[in-house]
Amino acid sequence: MSTPIEITPIALDDPEVLPLVERQVHDLAQRHGVEPWPLGDPAQYLRPDGVFLIARVDGVAAGCGGLRRTVHDPAVGEVKRMWTEPTFRRQGIAHALLDAIEGQWARTLGFQELILSSAAELHEAIALYEARGWQQIPNDERFGFWDRAAVYQRSVDA
Repeated sequence: MSTPIEITPIALDDPEVLPLVERQVHDLAQRHGVEPWPLGDPAQYLRPDGVFLIARVDGVAAGCGGLRRTVHDPAVGEVKRMWTEPTFRRQGIAHALLDAIEGQWARTLGFQELILSSAAELHEAIALYEARGWQQIPNDERFGFWDRAAVYQRSVDA
């Protein structure tokens, strides 16, 4: 029997989740040989424009992910900061986070479409998104300068 995964909203700058987000940024920066970048404004992930979620297993922070309104279209939400702690990988953390984001939170926040970008070489992440029905779309100005981004979208089911 597997341990239940608890998904709850949390502030991006909460001391419990901040180390997860910082490890995500540092891991990606190290993989790509760049300096870590700022975390951005935590207010982007506050309702009514967004939400940030933490996944806990037996009360231990195991992963996180956020959803925020895009500046280009208020009906489109962007999934950001998806991260699972290495010791918790392959235990359904990312699926549980996406279930909450794609289901409850996308509808609660009024989004009709979701987008996300991932590093193209993060094959496990890409496989997860594609298995869940995300469709790759061309990269454009919504995703900044990063030429290694793989960009995906999906409709929010009614």
